[in-house]
Order: sequence, then structure tokens, then C-alpha cells
Amino acid sequence: MRKKIVYVKKNWKDEKSLLLSGMTFLYTSLLISMLCAEFLTHEELTPEQVVTIYYALLGLYVFSKECVDRWILKIRWMPRKGELFVLTWTGITLWMCSIQVLTNGLYETPPEVFQITMTVLGFYGASRGSKKLFEKKQQKKQNTPLEYSAREIYDAGYAGPSILKPN
Repeated sequence: MRKKIVYVKKNWKDEKSLLLSGMTFLYTSLLISMLCAEFLTHEELTPEQVVTIYYALLGLYVFSKECVDRWILKIRWMPRKGELFVLTWTGITLWMCSIQVLTNGLYETPPEVFQITMTVLGFYGASRGSKKLFEKKQQKKQNTPLEYSAREIYDAGYAGPSILKPN
């Protein structure tokens, strides 16, 4: 934990997704609190706009981390545990649904919880896919030499790109 705190202090100005990560964490904490209060009090407390802003913030964070940092700038920052984020939302959803079932509907899970959990799962899946694709691309770059001599090309029997045999 101490290592992470030192890292954040050093890099928060340079790593824009780190600032977004902190904002997303705070907003997530507040949203979870609001949804839990709504669940326990049987009153609609979470404005629709708050959830809409949350989707935008999540999307901005994932875009910044994946597209800008990883694909465009090719920067490797300290890894973050996206699994914990997914587990948190999935756990809250499961907890609320379990209580709803155990109390025969006395407590009702807010519909936003399902929507947010599905969105978080979707962003997480896209992020994991992007990471795997990037790693595969990087590995392929490291394994293929950039220059070939005429002799190497001739010895390999290279006859140009083939539409019949994809790489």
C-alpha cells in the first residue's frame, strides 16, 4: 500500500488516467452509498443524472487508460486491480438480490444497480480484450525481425503476400 501511495504522489500530474481513477473511485463510493441508502429506505434517492454522469466518467476513464495510455502513448503505468472493481459491483448486486429474495420483496433492488453492474462488466471485458490484444501485438513485434537480407528472403522461399494463407 505504501508503494502505491508513493507512486500516486510522484505520478498524479503525468498520468491523467490516475487522476480519473481517483475521481472514479470517489464517485463510485458515493454512488454505492446512495444506492444502498435507496435500497434500505425504500425511497428513490439516486437521481438519474448521477448514474448518467457515472457512465460518462467510467467511459472516460477506460478510454483514457486503454486507448490513450496503452495504444497511443504506449505507456505502462502501475497496474490497477480492475477485478476488485468488478467484484465490488457484482457483490453489491448479489447482496441486494439475496436480501430481496430472503425478505420476499420487502427490500427491492434499485434497477440502476443491474444497469451499472452490466456496464462495469462490459467495460472490464473490453479493457481485458484490449490489454490482451496489445500484449499479443507487442509480443509479435518482438519476435519478428524488422529487416531481412535478400539472401534470407530467398532462402525462406518468400513469394510475396498471399491471399490464400493469412498471417
